[in-house]
Amino acid sequence: MYGDRRAISTVIAALVVTVVFLGLVSAALGMLYALQASSSEAVRREAERAMEAFFMIYWVNSTHVRLFNNHSSLAVVIRYWISSDSGGVNVIGPLNSVDWSVQPKTFRDVLAAESPRNPSRQYKVVSERGSVFTVGDAPSEPWSLFSLRDEMRLVRPGFSSGVNGPLTQLVLATGPDFTGGPVTVSCVSVTPAPASCSSWSVSFNPSSPVTVPPGGAVVVNILASVPAGTPIGTYFMRIRVDTGGFAREFLLRVAVGDFTFGFTPSSISLEQGCATTIGLVVTPTNYRSDVGFRVSTIFPPDTRINYAASPDPVPVRDAVTTADFYVHVNARPTGSGTRTVVVAGDDGLGPVKTSSFVMTVLPDFCILVPSGGGSFVVNVLMPAVVGCRGDAVSVPVEISSLGGWSGTVTLTFTESPNNNVIRTETFTPNPVTVTAGGTHTATFSFVIWSDGTVTVIGESGSLTSTSSFTVSRLPPAVC
Repeated sequence: MYGDRRAISTVIAALVVTVVFLGLVSAALGMLYALQASSSEAVRREAERAMEAFFMIYWVNSTHVRLFNNHSSLAVVIRYWISSDSGGVNVIGPLNSVDWSVQPKTFRDVLAAESPRNPSRQYKVVSERGSVFTVGDAPSEPWSLFSLRDEMRLVRPGFSSGVNGPLTQLVLATGPDFTGGPVTVSCVSVTPAPASCSSWSVSFNPSSPVTVPPGGAVVVNILASVPAGTPIGTYFMRIRVDTGGFAREFLLRVAVGDFTFGFTPSSISLEQGCATTIGLVVTPTNYRSDVGFRVSTIFPPDTRINYAASPDPVPVRDAVTTADFYVHVNARPTGSGTRTVVVAGDDGLGPVKTSSFVMTVLPDFCILVPSGGGSFVVNVLMPAVVGCRGDAVSVPVEISSLGGWSGTVTLTFTESPNNNVIRTETFTPNPVTVTAGGTHTATFSFVIWSDGTVTVIGESGSLTSTSSFTVSRLPPAVC
């Protein structure tokens, strides 16, 4: 019996040894597996870090940096911003991964974690994979050969490239790293909704793919039609360019604004041979541009009515703007009645706008014709001139026959408060030959020099007629 117990103890000991051995083997295998997994993960991360070599970050101005990812499939996320100088190291982070991430074959501009840029400091960033990149100056690389002419474009609802020209232009050039070939150009998106590439009919001329000749360049017109019902606001158009070797996306900011205009007063009465000025009031919404004005129609037709806006075009800069609209009625041929004058406002950014005022031509004359015969009247068709010192200006001067008078009129001028308001003055023609009952126009050309009033004088023998206009010189800071 004692021998049986020894046998059982031996078996138990053997089992214990076996279990311990298997445990040691299992632990060894586990450690080996963990080492292999860790090694594989390390290899994978090193491979991904190597692929991040396609990433670049550089300053685009004193406050913003560009994250440029030219890899075909790997996104890059920046986690830390490092700023250093001779006095030590300052780590700013972690960064917002939403703002500081960039998808493959794209770039994005973000506000630097430390701005404005300090030339005495060095900047670096660290990706979530541990790659370290220096934030340097903008490089001279293949993608810099491609450029968008405008970063922002103003249009009005109803803008159409077929009428108003291209929305903007894309320049595709060649260089050492891109010698030419086919380039695919596409519209990625227009946001926010309801705008889209399709609803704005975005297209390209020449159409994609665009063949860039070796050593040459191609200008691509970006065409669009903004629907008339597009809400006022700011939209973003993403344009993608892909050579097959590298790609880039451009962001065009499209401001959709508008304006209305009217006249104050909206109804005037004018004697024959007289002139007056009414207010032209332009009201903008999300709008900064220049608007030119012209009379579109007069009903019933009346060829005696002359007009001029001052300044022309009218600069409209976000706020309600008032300009002068000059109206003159020739004294001949005679006739009275009410006219509706329709004025068109055109800025080239959308459909032409119109507004109107009512003008009653009275049967009386504002200039009496001498009883002994006829005379003439001089009218400057631009009552106010605004510009910078040295700007060349041409002002129309009208000479009209009264009472059947005919002859030649010599034009001169005076200046107030001194003789230094304008320079390099010329009348063309001078003298002016006036026919009986006719109206003739001369051009007064000069250079703006200072503020003041200029009076144009017409003389023919003992007959004299004058007409004045003001000159306003803009301050140097504006010019």
